[in-house]
Amino acid sequence: MTAELPITRISPKNGPAVMRLTQDMGWDHQRADWETILKVGAVFGHLDAAGELLSAAAVFPYGRDFAAVGMVMVRPGMQGRGLGQALVEKCLSVLPAPEAAVGLVSTVEGRRLYEKLGFLPVAEIATWRRRGAPLPVAEERLPTIRMGALAEVLKLDSAAFGAPRFELIKRRLSQADRKAVLEGDNRAVSGFGLRVPRGPETAISPVIAPDSAGALRLIRNLAAQEDGMLRIDILAGQADLAGGLAEMGFVLANSSPLMTLGGKPLTIDSSRYFAVTAQAFL
Repeated sequence: MTAELPITRISPKNGPAVMRLTQDMGWDHQRADWETILKVGAVFGHLDAAGELLSAAAVFPYGRDFAAVGMVMVRPGMQGRGLGQALVEKCLSVLPAPEAAVGLVSTVEGRRLYEKLGFLPVAEIATWRRRGAPLPVAEERLPTIRMGALAEVLKLDSAAFGAPRFELIKRRLSQADRKAVLEGDNRAVSGFGLRVPRGPETAISPVIAPDSAGALRLIRNLAAQEDGMLRIDILAGQADLAGGLAEMGFVLANSSPLMTLGGKPLTIDSSRYFAVTAQAFL
């Protein structure tokens, strides 16, 4: 069996097959994660004659100028046959504009493929985790996202990320069990963060703030009283943020290259965009 297998657009009806592939890969994505992925992105895959999913990959267009590629999976035993390459090429073929910048976070196993397709590393994503005694309630209790502030949150995210991704943020808001905002004069939103349960761990994602001090205020509020595994994925090289995470008991777990097609500059404003929404989405 080779990459000559037809590529299929994956839909919610393929949900059970998607979950089986995810489990076979040893990934921890839950059904709610896949519902968001299928809602905001285009997912492609190879199916065998029995309807089992052999591979999958997703592309998330954010307007016309930027897109993310993620969730590239090939079932063990089917790797090395060109399925992953065929899917990434398919994702690139459906971009709304051929000149759009394309980013992805690479696994160790996938880096060689992405380099072959013209992706170059431009940054690092550092994954930090925390498990242990719950952090106490923060002395400063930040407000949650108030009714009527959605437009401000979406505008802030677009400005920091460098591209509009309204549907993704609205879906993430619906998944979050805790939300926190920074407010300035007249209650104008200057930053926000979300805490999203994801099966065996809880993600703090995204975090957008005017500076690293504001980002840490959000993270302290979101992390408080959580007794399970916490995870946050940040743009590497932010020393003040990393130091604050370490003080809270987070430990650096690993780093992964953030790559763009042709090495194009990121649209992300790293002075405000501190924690990614998820590695798949950026």
